[in-house]
Amino acid sequence: SNKQMEVWRSMVKRIIILLFVFSSAYGQANRFAGFGSRNTCPVEALKFIDSSGITDETEKSAVCTLVKQLKDSALWTSMRAVYPLLGRSSSSCKWNLMDIRQNDAAFRLVFFGGITFDSLGITGNGSNGYSNTFFTPSLNYDSLQAGSYGVYLSKNVDESGCAIGMRVTVSANAVAFSPRVSNIAYCSFTSTHAAVANTDSRGIYITTRLNRASSKTFKNGSLLVTHNTYVAATYNKPMFLLARNDDAGAAFFSTNTIGFAFIGKPLTDAQSSTLYNIINTFKTTLGR
Repeated sequence: SNKQMEVWRSMVKRIIILLFVFSSAYGQANRFAGFGSRNTCPVEALKFIDSSGITDETEKSAVCTLVKQLKDSALWTSMRAVYPLLGRSSSSCKWNLMDIRQNDAAFRLVFFGGITFDSLGITGNGSNGYSNTFFTPSLNYDSLQAGSYGVYLSKNVDESGCAIGMRVTVSANAVAFSPRVSNIAYCSFTSTHAAVANTDSRGIYITTRLNRASSKTFKNGSLLVTHNTYVAATYNKPMFLLARNDDAGAAFFSTNTIGFAFIGKPLTDAQSSTLYNIINTFKTTLGR
């Protein structure tokens, strides 16, 4: 009958509509296949992925997990600059995960000289290659007696090069880290350096100052050295990567490879340990 025909047509129409809705939802959910949908990948990670233009699915997944773990561990708000160094180019490696803006105030990286960009991160040439973070300790840390920074280095090299930092002009005071200079690591945070034996420059290094008297550098989750007491000075030059911002500019160029770097607020021993595990997961996912 006509009535039965109308009922049948109505049912078919509803089925078609439901199939369309399901298909659209499924397609959106798989837009980011391999590293999670927009419902599971944090929006900050998605913004970074879009801005940096990275296309590798493993890199996308690593960024999503990185942001999620930083948030889940309550460390996200302790970070001022986080450099995942992905995409194998200067245009993709420059971005600060914490502030996706194309300017100095966002602490995005600007590269100079001979820098190699590949799946491991960024590598200096030891003569003129370095990157400016535009993060000036005196201006950008909440307090010169409280803050942190760190790097992951994947090459074992004995050299005079500095992995990250700056030095006060005509002074021994610095915010800097040199991993292996004649088998000695030199670590400082608004102080003169502390020297400690280190025969392998590879590792995840985290330097943190909690207050005037307490400052430490950790290597791979274990205490490497306790620093000297805070020294009052004007730490008024931006920190560099793969070199030290020195008296006349960039000096002590490194040939090492940085696979991750960060600058942040002070970290307790427990927070430093948690951050080490997060960075280790990140670099392991990438095969760095």
